[in-house]
Amino acid sequence: MEWLKSVERKLLLSRLLTRSGDQAWGFLVPIVLIKIFARDSLPALIYFFSVLLAGVLITPRIGRLIDKTARFKLISIGIALQMICVTITLVVMAVLDGIHAGEFDRWDLRVVLPLVILVLTGVTTWVGETIMDITVANDIVPTLIPADRIGAFNSKFRQVDLLTEIASPVVAGLILSLVPLSYSSIGLAIIWLWNFISYIPEYKLLKDAFALSPSLRSEKIKFVEANKVGIWRRLIAGWPEFRRQKIFLAMAAYSLLWLSVLSPHGVLLTAFLKNAWSLPEIVLGVFRGLGAIFGLIATLLFPAILKKSGLIKSSKIFLTFQAVTIFFAFICFHLNAWIGHAAFLGFVLLSRIGLYGYSLAEAQMRQMYIQSSHRGRVNGTASALNSLATLTLFAASLVFSEAEHFGALVSLSTLAVISASLMVLCWKPDLTDANSLGPPDHPTPQ
Repeated sequence: MEWLKSVERKLLLSRLLTRSGDQAWGFLVPIVLIKIFARDSLPALIYFFSVLLAGVLITPRIGRLIDKTARFKLISIGIALQMICVTITLVVMAVLDGIHAGEFDRWDLRVVLPLVILVLTGVTTWVGETIMDITVANDIVPTLIPADRIGAFNSKFRQVDLLTEIASPVVAGLILSLVPLSYSSIGLAIIWLWNFISYIPEYKLLKDAFALSPSLRSEKIKFVEANKVGIWRRLIAGWPEFRRQKIFLAMAAYSLLWLSVLSPHGVLLTAFLKNAWSLPEIVLGVFRGLGAIFGLIATLLFPAILKKSGLIKSSKIFLTFQAVTIFFAFICFHLNAWIGHAAFLGFVLLSRIGLYGYSLAEAQMRQMYIQSSHRGRVNGTASALNSLATLTLFAASLVFSEAEHFGALVSLSTLAVISASLMVLCWKPDLTDANSLGPPDHPTPQ
């Protein structure tokens, strides 16, 4: 039993190290890039859209790599990719900051070439993070932790994620706020050092965990089959079965929620708050951390509401709450006084309760009402729809790239959330409601 507790501590500490660095880096890179191109946000938006698009298209190839590579070698590859790419990203962004790239024409070679390098390193960093997430959370944990302890361990695992999601952006924002405005790359260098140092003990901790299980050293993880198929093939092949599901409208409504920019974690909203409203980095960090706290509130409320109202009614309650709070956020956004801006941020935070609550309900519907023989294809199609919605949102942001046009994206987001809510409110499914199964962990719109 003592060795098992030791394994759990090593895995949790490894998760704390890697997630804290990832969260801080993921928060700070967009802000520094936005500061560099303060006069013209289009280059930064092109970077984010390109990384997102490449990430979606390259996912099937990651699956093939994982299937062909031994587990511990995957760990080494994932950590090495991140170490190399965050270093290159730091150097390139320091160069852009040093030459005042924001004052150049957006198509100047001195801007285009570094952006291309940043896209390549951004995608490669994402590949490394994806490899680590799949290998650790979906393979090492269920292999090493016994079935009677895995539920409690997963709760601790999730708590570590939420802790880093709350604390890391605040700390990163404070670091950047303490650095003089003209030396923002110094703040990024501090976060790079935080990241870089964390990779070494992470590698050692995971190596120790591998030493406790011979099967981990000899076997290869099998990637989820549905994710080994490209987004368009998943949509085409899986759409007929997806459409036949009794919970089709609930899944389609969930995909609509990915069309919203009104998220404390979103790059687009962060860019607007920094450029147009000139919010300091520490405020942006606190705002992002509060978003995670409000999401945690939803996970605490969900079991009680589920028990009282049932699954379908609970989903309608949470999504209606999100729609109402987003509608008020939309109204407050157009108020020019500071109190309107504060109320806008407050309603965006409140909307996270509805979003996370509905995501838990929708996940449980998938678990209960999709036949096991169809889960791979149906969930693969749902994932592809979510990715397509995210790409559509970033494509719209390229069209409305100026700060004065951000209101159009707010309107699109409000329309998407209210439409999703009306779809679910009008939905009268012929289902046997049940609430005995707990929701699985799954991605939530950022």
